[in-house]
Amino acid sequence: MNKIENLYEHYDEENRLERTRESSIECLTTLKFLSPYLNKTTKVLEIGCGAGYYGLQIKNKIKSYTGLDICQRNIKEFELAIKETNSKNLKAVLGDALCLPFENEKYDLVLNLGPLYHLNKKNAEKSINESIRVCKKNGIIAFAYMNKFGNFVKLCAQECFIGLYPTHELLENILKHNTDDEGLFFFTTPEEIEAMLKSAGLKILKNLTTDGVTMHHHRISDFRDDEFNLWKEFHFATCEEPSIRGMGDHGLIICQKVK
Repeated sequence: MNKIENLYEHYDEENRLERTRESSIECLTTLKFLSPYLNKTTKVLEIGCGAGYYGLQIKNKIKSYTGLDICQRNIKEFELAIKETNSKNLKAVLGDALCLPFENEKYDLVLNLGPLYHLNKKNAEKSINESIRVCKKNGIIAFAYMNKFGNFVKLCAQECFIGLYPTHELLENILKHNTDDEGLFFFTTPEEIEAMLKSAGLKILKNLTTDGVTMHHHRISDFRDDEFNLWKEFHFATCEEPSIRGMGDHGLIICQKVK
């Protein structure tokens, strides 16, 4: 078991996106921006599906959903959820984002919403190329990524990390090596990920932050309902702004396969 598999074997991935209002912003934004590409004929593949959260959210809007993950615990949790919800158009597959066990041009929508968090540039390119391979021509591919500047601010500014950061090691790793001080996460910028995907032959449709400016996240969880609704309105109106998207924790870039 490698360190990434070990991380998720001991992590509550199935509840991450709904644990707090702060964390829910990411999934609400992702679903909002993916919704135009979902219909009853859409065959979806999610690479790095975790416990199948997005599949369970969109199952009634699409034809089929296949979720692949490298972590056996996540796949077992997803299989249990499929059984409990009697979701006949959902499927869980154990596998690697670098070598997908699927035929060429099989899916209308490919979601790569986690692997790039943990891959260096060489392996990220492999994962991107595999995502392109299994996507139909003119199909849609969405990639999630982690912003290196936003994550540095988050680690330095949020209350739960007080006393731990900043450190010289973290600063050097993020700025020079695009990784954290443990080598578990890899970061990029909106501009860098766009350049990488364009060089792979993809057309960029959207590029945004899914959780907004990171330094304020601890405050969001304490909002009243009316305050939270106003924050969502602000976030949805500004998440594509170049001056803001690089300061988010997570980013989402939606592309079209045109070749």
